[in-house]
Amino acid sequence: LPQCPDLERYMYNTFTSSKLVLISAMVAATLLSTTPVFAGKGQEKAPGKPGDDTIVGLAIGTDDFSALVEAILCFGPVDDNAVVDLLSGNRPFTVFAPNNDAFDTFLNGADPCSVDSSLLFAVLTYHVTPGRRYANSVFDVDGPKMIEMFSGDSIIANSDFTITDLAEQKVTLGDLINVKASNGVIHEINAVLDPRPPEQ
Repeated sequence: LPQCPDLERYMYNTFTSSKLVLISAMVAATLLSTTPVFAGKGQEKAPGKPGDDTIVGLAIGTDDFSALVEAILCFGPVDDNAVVDLLSGNRPFTVFAPNNDAFDTFLNGADPCSVDSSLLFAVLTYHVTPGRRYANSVFDVDGPKMIEMFSGDSIIANSDFTITDLAEQKVTLGDLINVKASNGVIHEINAVLDPRPPEQ
């Protein structure tokens, strides 16, 4: 057997690799599934016609989402990328898209591709929820609402139009909300949602 540090490193790499494979399999299953899961309570049908471009296309064409696009491309080129495939398909999703300032703060100047791949994948999918959800469907002025994200974790949409993540950050909306895509809706946010609970 390897020495303890090597063994711990081996076990960690094995665990994170397995987790990434599992999440990627979830993406594939979602793309293949034709059963809608976005017609539940509080998830209203989007008013008006969808936009002409996909979620990914809109992100690529929006200057203030360039850091988000860079993070997505850490998983491969556009034509061979699990996140791009997820957000370019026919199934509708709502994306809470961090702007460039949000990513700069989250990464503290680091290259997004230097972040552990399983963590980065978990962070990106923590910004995606099924269905076309406009702001009036996300937020309820009568009280907070829990919303399950594609990663399997949840956020809290507060009545003051902020979002609380698992790290207990209170995240505000940006200027771009209710942006229509052909396959969903984008809301700009001013911080990266963090799926990691605060350390005790």
